[in-house]
Amino acid sequence: MVTSQDARRCTFCKAGNTLRSDQTIAFRQCTDKGYIYCRVTLPMDICNDCGLKSWDDVAEAIIADAVRREYEKISSGLVEPRHAG
Repeated sequence: MVTSQDARRCTFCKAGNTLRSDQTIAFRQCTDKGYIYCRVTLPMDICNDCGLKSWDDVAEAIIADAVRREYEKISSGLVEPRHAG
């Protein structure tokens, strides 16, 4: 059962409600050492009408931490940097 705390009106379409769900995303970040590839699971708000996905500062912190960890691996020589190609 969805409570009023769990569902919020979508700020984009104004028709649907957003529900919080953990979603896994993969991304790459360009750095001075080359590209860093990461896969993280983020808490996301997803609209049940238009499908808009959005995240908050908690998710941003998870992303920043993943990039920092991978950057440190490259800096310490544990992994080789990858270049787009």
